Amino acid sequence: MACRGPTPDPDLGLPWLQPPVEEAPTVAVEGLLTESGPVVCADPSVRAEAGPLFEPELGADWTIQQPVGDPSTDPFPAGGVAVADFTGDGLLDYFLPADTPCMLFVGQDDGTLLDESSARIPLAAENCRAWGAAAGDMDGDGDLDLYLPRERFPDVLWENDGAGHFTDVTSRSGIPETWCGGRSASWGDMDGDGDLDLFVARHRVILDEEEGPCERPEAPSDWSIDSGGPNSLLMNRGDGTFVDVTERLPFRGVYAFSFIGGWYDLDRDHDLDLFLINDFSPHATDTTAWINDGSGGFRELLPGAGLQLRIFGMSLSAADLNGDGYPDFAITDIDRLHLVESQGRLEWADRATARGLQPSRARSQAASWGVAMEDVNNDGRVDVTTVYGPTEDPLAAGEGDAIEQPDALFIQQNDGSFRDEGAEWGFDDVGVGRGLVVADLDGNGWLDFVRPNYRSGPTQVTYQHCGPEAWITVALDGPGHGYGARVEIEVDGRVQGRWMDPSSESLGTTGPAQVHFGLGDAELLDVVRVIWPDGTITFNRNIEPRQHLVVGLP
Repeated sequence: MACRGPTPDPDLGLPWLQPPVEEAPTVAVEGLLTESGPVVCADPSVRAEAGPLFEPELGADWTIQQPVGDPSTDPFPAGGVAVADFTGDGLLDYFLPADTPCMLFVGQDDGTLLDESSARIPLAAENCRAWGAAAGDMDGDGDLDLYLPRERFPDVLWENDGAGHFTDVTSRSGIPETWCGGRSASWGDMDGDGDLDLFVARHRVILDEEEGPCERPEAPSDWSIDSGGPNSLLMNRGDGTFVDVTERLPFRGVYAFSFIGGWYDLDRDHDLDLFLINDFSPHATDTTAWINDGSGGFRELLPGAGLQLRIFGMSLSAADLNGDGYPDFAITDIDRLHLVESQGRLEWADRATARGLQPSRARSQAASWGVAMEDVNNDGRVDVTTVYGPTEDPLAAGEGDAIEQPDALFIQQNDGSFRDEGAEWGFDDVGVGRGLVVADLDGNGWLDFVRPNYRSGPTQVTYQHCGPEAWITVALDGPGHGYGARVEIEVDGRVQGRWMDPSSESLGTTGPAQVHFGLGDAELLDVVRVIWPDGTITFNRNIEPRQHLVVGLP
């Protein structure tokens, strides 16, 4: 267990920050390792000849993406998507939340997706009213359940039977009945008891003029807009039911116009802290971080740490850009992007401008939404992918150029700068972006893309042709699928780091519980190291690249 600073004095009335401590010495143990064996790229020349991206044939059901029943309106897609193995057969399935009926597509052996919504999920034949989807193992039985944040109806919780059939367990779960514009939900073990707790980010109701029973108190006098939210902090009892402990966050952490909260161990003391991305920060609550006291109590990180930002924040993604073991974050915004890099323990600096991570006004890139920090070309350097789309007012008004905002693929160059190569890659789609999943969907070691087209559809899937560069993926076999763990690889003395954060990045989405590393021309991994949420460290040595690994606790 990590050493902790003194208990904060509640009478000080000041933000709290622990004095600097390092991770407590931990004896590393060898992890239980399952290797897939080398995955060979059959013909790397196809990538060079045809380009990196292509649209796969996923079957007639996916092409149609039309829910069953007779909804009163045309299909009305949501902002998010969940891509995970819900059925337990080793294949990825796709859950599409929507304002109209939701849909579940089940992966088949031939690579197609079959619509099995009616047989597997509630709300497949009536309006789902879901904005996003968060997949996590709420009851510790090894399968992934679904929490649906909803725009103008109370959120719902669906339990998986282990084979991909879902039952609505909202009424017995203890989930509060809140009608306030749910956007994202993020699973993480905030109190260290081994089960996944939940943070729900809420913004405001936008689809109706009447907001319904959304209770929001009067805003503080220094805010220039009404209060947003309320967010929810839900503690898992361990039996699939939850206790509402939102009172552990102060007013500015609850009524905050939040789009997403990400669970990360920011100070490396072996508990998960909460990084909260907020809209309208210049008028209300800053985007800011909340440091965990080890038992699920939170105090705000000091402004001087560099994570308190007065922005119109949309979403986030984490990776270790500089190899210091602390998370760096890409954060989306209006008319700009942010790249906050760690400068040591609990100190960050925004280096987006210095590194060239900037939208193009000439190409009408204004509102950036879902974002992913991943190595998309497997050269060993982290890249930044983000989707663009108009905010609600231009979208409702149909204001010409404001609608068509091309997505961006910022490739990191040799000198550490970023260049948007979306047009060269064919990634400059102008659909209305919100959520984003970047993951190896077809198992060839190269990252693929899932982009919901908000308010119009359909959800778009784009694969990558494989190339000669090396790679490795790591999944975790442990409590909660390892959500919140830090995964490191070491090759020739260079360390790369990622976080297992399937529901804590992008926006209203969940990706597969797997981290990916590009390795360039590496022919051997010296070490694969996992720092589990409770501080346990496992390692495995001398591993061939181009494999899918599963690391378990001994």
